[in-house]
Amino acid sequence: VALLFLMWPGLCSETFAMFSCRDVCEETLLRVDLDETCWEGRHAGFAWFLGVPMLIFYVVGLPTFALVGVWRVQKRAANRGAKIETLDGHLTFGLFYSAYDPKVWWWEGTVAMRKIVIAAIGVFGAEMGEMQIHVTLFLMVIVMLMTAIVQPFGDRSMLQFLELGTLAV
Repeated sequence: VALLFLMWPGLCSETFAMFSCRDVCEETLLRVDLDETCWEGRHAGFAWFLGVPMLIFYVVGLPTFALVGVWRVQKRAANRGAKIETLDGHLTFGLFYSAYDPKVWWWEGTVAMRKIVIAAIGVFGAEMGEMQIHVTLFLMVIVMLMTAIVQPFGDRSMLQFLELGTLAV
């Protein structure tokens, strides 16, 4: 889980790069290989048979799997009236919720969405030109406001301060 947690943003960027095209001399070419025409020949095969499954399994599937796993552990703890630390699945999925207040166990799902959107802006944002930085900053301000309002770390003000500080940076 920890290795996947670290590798996942890179997998998202690489997946999005398979679909990133640009116009060059009235021809649509793959951004990472300007010898490949987008959505024709090899690129079409790779995009449909490798890119789409990667979108389904990596970009959407892994965070969904983690969120469902966390939800199941939280539900089991609530049904049994037991401490979550004593249940099966806590060692596997605890990385995704242990820092957050128990009422905000789902917050890592918002973090995953933020990472997906940032990766998409990084890959596809080159077409936006100078607007890329403004769109990214707007997203970060919205995330900072949500974090300040929801306060996912509960009464642990140092974690809250560090989160908002890293988002600001």
